[in-house]
Amino acid sequence: NFHELVQNLNRLDSELLRGYIATHSSGLEVLSSPDTCEGRKATDPESMAQTLEFLRGEYDYVIVDCPTSMDDTNLAVIDASNQVYLVASPEIGSIRDLSRYVDSLSQNDHSKEKVKVVINRFSSEHAVSIEQIEKAIRLPVAIKLPNSYSEVGRSGVLGEPISPKQKSDLDRKSVV
Repeated sequence: NFHELVQNLNRLDSELLRGYIATHSSGLEVLSSPDTCEGRKATDPESMAQTLEFLRGEYDYVIVDCPTSMDDTNLAVIDASNQVYLVASPEIGSIRDLSRYVDSLSQNDHSKEKVKVVINRFSSEHAVSIEQIEKAIRLPVAIKLPNSYSEVGRSGVLGEPISPKQKSDLDRKSVV
């Protein structure tokens, strides 16, 4: 898993990396999270940054799914990132948490320019509008994903991406 890879930074090369990677039938390569529910093991922020730099040399895109904590490890990932996507749903509690996260990033001198906001499961029927969300978080919403719960659920259960050839709410333009 990813944390084991970081712990082997001193011997990290392309061959070792291949031993940690799972490849989906679509060609997507995944470096999984730990198989336990014990939570994340402490990771040295410098080792995390060096591992991400190595991965950047191996791939065109590196996507890291981080927990929402603002610990030193996550801050190292944020600092090493070209773009940071904050994902929230359009409910009041989620938007409140998003606003706090944006504020925390701003207070810790992390570049708001690389922060992009994604609103997941958006529907015009929600009580909270995009304009209200943008006012609450003081950032524009970059992407709004439609509420296609059944399609996304099916995709997750089957482990298959939603094909761009399918007729889907997700194939409509989602960038605001």
